Amino acid sequence: MSPFGDQKSETMSGTQTWWTVLGSSQFHTESDKSGVSCLSDVDLAEDQERLVATALERCGGIDFLVCNAAVNPLVGSTLGASEQVWDKILSVNVKSPALLLSLLLPHTEWRGSDAVVLVSSISAYMPQVELGAYNISKTALLGLTRTLALELAPRDIQVNCLVPGLIETDFSKVLHKNKAFWNLFKENQKLQRIRQPEDCAGLVAFLCSLDASYITGESIVVAGFSPRL
Repeated sequence: MSPFGDQKSETMSGTQTWWTVLGSSQFHTESDKSGVSCLSDVDLAEDQERLVATALERCGGIDFLVCNAAVNPLVGSTLGASEQVWDKILSVNVKSPALLLSLLLPHTEWRGSDAVVLVSSISAYMPQVELGAYNISKTALLGLTRTLALELAPRDIQVNCLVPGLIETDFSKVLHKNKAFWNLFKENQKLQRIRQPEDCAGLVAFLCSLDASYITGESIVVAGFSPRL
């Protein structure tokens, strides 16, 4: 799996790098397995085009796309968000995965049983007041997953969604560093520990593999509990 491209983005707590991963199972040399990065802003058309071109040049084809880039420039209520904040959140969190995928399809010979993984959030099911418009953007990704799964089924491309719970990253520290919030959340959900990014990695690898070739349109929660019946 070769990662191509990341985004240095505004977050709830400053600046954080998040990966958009385009990968191929076909490697020409052993050194290719280490991957290559291409710094990009995923809500800029020219950066999306450069990201795709870099991936195609290095791999010659794409087997999977993992869209993990996200922003939340405002900690506050939905109605307290300005138009600029709304535009930024929706552009990066919702529009960019669809636009990036639309760029890939015409220029890439997908090799069958290919995969797209979008990354939502537990806030899609359990919105937090502090996250306002971000909650809504992550809920929209659940619908985008179902819609793209239908549209891309004739091409044998599976589209699924990872729904992480509270993961210990700089992006989420506005929540997990809040002792009152974390203690209440932990008690209500009977959690033994805060989750790490590695807790999500195995599921993403599975969804990008041939073992998941008959799974599509699913939103899978990795949170240490289930927010649904």
